[in-house]
Amino acid sequence: MATSTLATDISTRIAERLAREVGQRRYELCFEPAARLDFDNQHATLRVAVPSRFIADRIERDFGEPLARLAAEELGHAAQVAVAIDPKRFDMPGHTPLHRNHRAAANHNASSNGLDDTPRPSRQATPENHNTLDAAHESANATDDARPGQRFGNGFNTSKRFRHRLEGFVTGPSNELAYAAATRLAQDDQAADPVFLHGGCGLGKTHLLQGACARMLERSPRSKVWYTTGEQFTNTYIQAVRKNELDKFRSRVRHLDLLAVDDVHFIANKDKTQQEFLHCFDAIDLAGARLMLASDCHPKQIEKFSEALVSRCVRGLVVEVRPPDSATRRALIVKFAQRRGLNLRDEAAETLANRCVGSVRDLEGLLTKLHALASLTHHPNSTRGSGEYPLAAAPLGHALLDRLFATTDVGTQRGPVRFEVILQTVCDRLDVPAGKITGSSRHKHVVLARALVIHLTRVVRKMSYPEIAAALGKKSHSTVITADKRMEKMLASDERLLLPGGAGDTTLRALLDELRATLARA
Repeated sequence: MATSTLATDISTRIAERLAREVGQRRYELCFEPAARLDFDNQHATLRVAVPSRFIADRIERDFGEPLARLAAEELGHAAQVAVAIDPKRFDMPGHTPLHRNHRAAANHNASSNGLDDTPRPSRQATPENHNTLDAAHESANATDDARPGQRFGNGFNTSKRFRHRLEGFVTGPSNELAYAAATRLAQDDQAADPVFLHGGCGLGKTHLLQGACARMLERSPRSKVWYTTGEQFTNTYIQAVRKNELDKFRSRVRHLDLLAVDDVHFIANKDKTQQEFLHCFDAIDLAGARLMLASDCHPKQIEKFSEALVSRCVRGLVVEVRPPDSATRRALIVKFAQRRGLNLRDEAAETLANRCVGSVRDLEGLLTKLHALASLTHHPNSTRGSGEYPLAAAPLGHALLDRLFATTDVGTQRGPVRFEVILQTVCDRLDVPAGKITGSSRHKHVVLARALVIHLTRVVRKMSYPEIAAALGKKSHSTVITADKRMEKMLASDERLLLPGGAGDTTLRALLDELRATLARA
C-alpha cells in the first residue's frame, strides 16, 4: 500500500511540475483529457496511457524529454518514459485527472481546518451559462436534430462513412496545391497547420475534406475524426445548449484528432456559434490536433465572419481551388466514363472537355446524361459498368454526342452573344476599362484584354476580322489579325499570366475557359 501511495505521489508531482513548465492551459489541453500518468517505482518507469496512436506520437514528440527529465529529478537517478495505447481507460465515467485529485484533496483539508475562504462561484455567474442563454437566439432556424450519424451521441466518423477518397481525386494545375495540403494534413506525422480551402461550388472541396478524413482513419483507425458542415456544427452546438450538455460537447470536440468543417461560412452571422467555434479552434490547434475548413470564398471575404476567426484561418494554409483546365476536365471525363462503363474515344473525350467549361459537377451531370442516352441506344458494343451503373453503353462515334448537345444547354447559347457582352466580360475579369481596349493603349494588360476580346469574338460569335475591327473602332483589320495570331501562339505554349489588380496568376487556357463559362451563363 505504501509503495502504491509513493508511486501516486511521484506521478502527481511530475504532473504538477510539467503543468508549471509547459503552462497550465497547454497541459490541460494535451494531458487532462487524453493521458494518464502512472509511475512504476520498481522499474523506474513513468507509464503514460493514451487512447490513440495519434496522441501517443504527439506526447512522445512534444513531451518525452521533459517527462523523462522530471521523473529523473524526482527519483534522483535516470528514469524511462513508456507511452502505451489503452483506450479502455478513457471509457471510465467520472475520472478526474491525477493532479486535480491532488489539489482537490489539499483544498478539502484546508477547508476542514477553516483555512479555505475562496468564494465558490454560483451557477448563474459562469460564462458557460451566459453563453447558453444567448445561444438560444440562434435556434430559430436550426433543426431539432443534426443528420443521423453526424451527432456526437452517435459516435465519431469511421472511414467507411465517406464516399470520397483522396485516391480518386483527379489533380491538375487548378487543384494540385489543395490536394497536397489535404494529403499532408491527413498523413504527416508532424503537427500540421490548419488548412482552409476556398473556391466555387462543385470544384472538389468536399472531396478533399472527406478524403483527408478517410485517409487519417485508414492510417490510424482509433483516431477521433469529425467531418461536418457549418450548419450541422451549429445545430449540434444548439442542441447541446438546449439539453444542458455543453460541457460534454466541448469535451468531445477538444478530444478530436481532426475536425473538418465544410461550408464554414454558414456560421458567419451567428455570434455565439462563432464564439464557440473560436474556442474549439484554439483548443484543437493548441493540442496539436488538425483542422480543415472549406468555404465558397476566402476567409477575409466572408461577411460577418469575426476578425478573430479570420486571423486564425489566414495563419494556416489558405488555398484556392479553381475551375479545372482542359487537360484536367479531359481526365475527369475519362474517369467518370470508366465508372459508368462508357468506352469513349479520345476525340469524344476531347470534344466533351472543350464543350463543358463549368464545374466538376457540370461534367458529372453531362456524363450522367450521356450514360442515359447510351443506354437507350442499346449499342451492340455496350459494356456493363460498376454496380452503381449496371447498364452502360459505349458510344463509338460523334452521333451520340450530337444528340447530347442537341438536348442540353451546356456549351450552347440561347442566342448569339453580343460583342458588347464579350467586351464587358473581359473588362470585368481583368479590371480594364472598355475605353482603353477600344482605344490605342499599349499597356500589357490592355493588350492582353484586347487579344482576349478578339479571340473570344472569333470563337463565340464567328465574326470576321473586318467585323471585329469595326466593332473595336479600328480603321484596319491588320492589327486584329496580328493580335489573334499572337493569342494562338500564347495558347500553344499555355503561358502563365499575372492578372492585374491582385487577382493572382493563372494560365491563358484556364482564363479563356473561365471567360467562356461566364459567357455561357450570360
